[in-house]
Amino acid sequence: HSESVSSQTVDAIVERTWKHIEERVPAGELISVYEITKLSKTNLKPSFEGCKPRTEGSQYVENAKKVARDFENFKKKLKADLSAPIKATNHPVESPIAQALIDLSLDDKHFRSEDVTKLLVFSDFLEYTPKFSLYSCSTGKQAIKDFRVSRTGAVERPSFKHVDVQLNVIPRTISNRAAIQCRDEFWLWFFGDNQGSCKQDACLRRD
Repeated sequence: HSESVSSQTVDAIVERTWKHIEERVPAGELISVYEITKLSKTNLKPSFEGCKPRTEGSQYVENAKKVARDFENFKKKLKADLSAPIKATNHPVESPIAQALIDLSLDDKHFRSEDVTKLLVFSDFLEYTPKFSLYSCSTGKQAIKDFRVSRTGAVERPSFKHVDVQLNVIPRTISNRAAIQCRDEFWLWFFGDNQGSCKQDACLRRD
């Protein structure tokens, strides 16, 4: 959440996320939503979390209408959180995307599934912090080297196991064409340590 996005982009984020949840997330699975801002570096907490309820119940053993109502309430709250506008702040703009993803990958509560952990990211993927920036990048190899230097003594990139990663790239207009090539090469390296089956043809997909 560093720059505002158009209403149609917000609609697409909500639509894609809900379609994924509806079709590929089983009932009972924990769903967590994170907004990445400058504050994520020191206080990464979900803006929404809840277990996906069942869509329907048995009228013979439970209140089927309540089950259906609980599901609709869950859907309504989740969509409201996803479509909340980006708030303007007085803080300097930063996009610590990589650090937030590394921290999330180490979170046993929110990032461990009994089956496949599913990670959806919606971003322009233009990492920007005082220590590292893709905006000023010249080559992908140099970007990777600079990022590793900025992470000296810390985890350099996440290590995934049985994780299905979907990158949803939000378009941005930037003057440095080289930064786009750097971005693509950098994130391919960043997500390169992904072991185990994710039950998909590829465990890293981009749209």
